Amino acid sequence: MSYVRGAAARIVGIAGAFLPVRHWHRLDARFPVSEMALVSALLTFFAGAAIGIPGFFAHASGQASRANDLMLATAATQVTNVPAGQPEVTTAFAQGLTALSFFTFLLLTPAGWATMYLCGSGC
Repeated sequence: MSYVRGAAARIVGIAGAFLPVRHWHRLDARFPVSEMALVSALLTFFAGAAIGIPGFFAHASGQASRANDLMLATAATQVTNVPAGQPEVTTAFAQGLTALSFFTFLLLTPAGWATMYLCGSGC
């Protein structure tokens, strides 16, 4: 029974470590909050990674797919309707924006915000 009680105290200590440090002294007398701080930080970091990695891949593949679709549509239009003496329209800007997909994921999507918060607060 003491094993179960110790495990439960550690679980509560992990949950208590999510609180700000200024509140830990209230819980440290009954639960191992200070001892479980590293475990709590790692769990928070891995939760952020679990949200961020698949979210980033979905975001980046969507951006690349839209840029490729735009490039193919522009190429098809230029092949069929090339006006004489006009410069060709390129999609280099749209293709270049896919290089910024990491930053657009972090700054412009809710999953990116959650990833930044969880990974940043877990460290």
